[in-house]
Amino acid sequence: IEVYMEALDLCLPGHADRSGFLNNLGNALRDSYVQSKSSDRLEMSIEMHMGALNLRPPGHPDRGQSLSSLGIALRDRYSRSKTSNDLERSIGLFTEALGLRPPGHPDRAHTSNELGLVLRDRFHQSGSDDDLEKSIRLFTEALDLCPPNHPDRAHFLPCLGLALRDRDDELERCIELLTEALDLRPFGHPERANSLNNLGVVHLDRYRQSGSNDDFKRGIGFLAGALDSLPLGHPGRAHLLTCLGLALRDRYDQSGLNDELKTSIELLREALDSLPLCHPDRLQSWRNLVYTLTAQKG
Repeated sequence: IEVYMEALDLCLPGHADRSGFLNNLGNALRDSYVQSKSSDRLEMSIEMHMGALNLRPPGHPDRGQSLSSLGIALRDRYSRSKTSNDLERSIGLFTEALGLRPPGHPDRAHTSNELGLVLRDRFHQSGSDDDLEKSIRLFTEALDLCPPNHPDRAHFLPCLGLALRDRDDELERCIELLTEALDLRPFGHPERANSLNNLGVVHLDRYRQSGSNDDFKRGIGFLAGALDSLPLGHPGRAHLLTCLGLALRDRYDQSGLNDELKTSIELLREALDSLPLCHPDRLQSWRNLVYTLTAQKG
């Protein structure tokens, strides 16, 4: 970040390379945000990408790059604040970017996928089936552009799989896609924990539909595997602890086994303790724990 800032200082307004350094600095700041969750870093990233886009008007060869970069950063901010304006702007940016990347363009798959993600976000906000179906078509296109052995296939498989989870009758196809993604992410892969988490969640979905103990055990096993793969202090542990705790809490409602409730409470307490006081998920984590503490049957 410091190197890019120094380079930017040397490229005063009007310099031919200024938009490129603004874009690079924006990307570096977003990478820092992903690691630190610092809202200041995210706001700075958005500012840099807006500056780069303003220097790349329609017809500029790098406009598509800036449209996508700003769209991604605004989607990050939407994920934090749930501000509809950020989501709508992100959809507009990715829509324009996709128009600049026709079939055959090397970045079309990624742009289709990114537009699919923000449309799925809007589906979750508004419940519009049209947004869901559009997102599934875009995810399908992206995946079709990445056949088996393509290095990006593992990235696109869960996007389509999780969108199909939002349909009422596509859970089996969802599990197939997520299983393929896990197979492409062996032990040591940085995204293996996410794949394990995804499979855990959908197997628990199927357990709630069918009541199958096998699905429950597999779901818990995938989530536990994801948790074990993350070191203490990793920001993803709280989510996994919560998923496991709530799954055991729901199971207790059926089984009445105090051991399952006890383990649920321990997991939810650990999830709460792992979140800093200012974390946006802390209040819900506290509610989960209180709800479970009051669940014990007479």
